[in-house]
Amino acid sequence: MARTIGNYDLAQEWLTRLLTIREQEKKNNTDLADVLHELASLYQAQGKVSRQIRRRSYFLKEP
Repeated sequence: MARTIGNYDLAQEWLTRLLTIREQEKKNNTDLADVLHELASLYQAQGKVSRQIRRRSYFLKEP
């Protein structure tokens, strides 16, 4: 939501918190992959490099 209205700082803060929570769950699942994908999309929208994050999200989604 914050990303769609252009509040990238707030979106990054929320996604970083959620990423920490998902990583603490110690599961490699689609929830973690989704957070990584959203974070990579946020970085891309800001013109930042997001290759490593996007690769990690794709790796988690593979069967």
